[in-house]
Amino acid sequence: MKYRFAFAGAALLIGLVLAIYPVFAILFGDKHGQSDYVTGLLFVGGVFFFGAGITGIATRSWKFPLWLVVPSLIVLTEYSQKEPQQIPYHLTVCTALVAGTVAGGVAGSRLRASKRYADPNL
Repeated sequence: MKYRFAFAGAALLIGLVLAIYPVFAILFGDKHGQSDYVTGLLFVGGVFFFGAGITGIATRSWKFPLWLVVPSLIVLTEYSQKEPQQIPYHLTVCTALVAGTVAGGVAGSRLRASKRYADPNL
């Protein structure tokens, strides 16, 4: 894969955009009950699943979509240092981010592989 650095850079830029809205929304949004926490985790996991799926289709690998989650993990690490009482919640968010990213990357790369074998022009 001759464009691996371009794909990794593009994934980092997409990851920065994803770190700004969904992760900040879940960190700084008002939560009034257990359902708000679960809905926020599902939202963030779904957004990263979708982004990693697109990246997995484009790169044919489940490894490159992992670059999407790096900026969000940096944001969560920095914010956890400022509010250490929230570390268990931030670890749960990190787990949702990584799980959604890995699942989306695997799904996207498998979809691309199945399309590649079905159509020799891909």
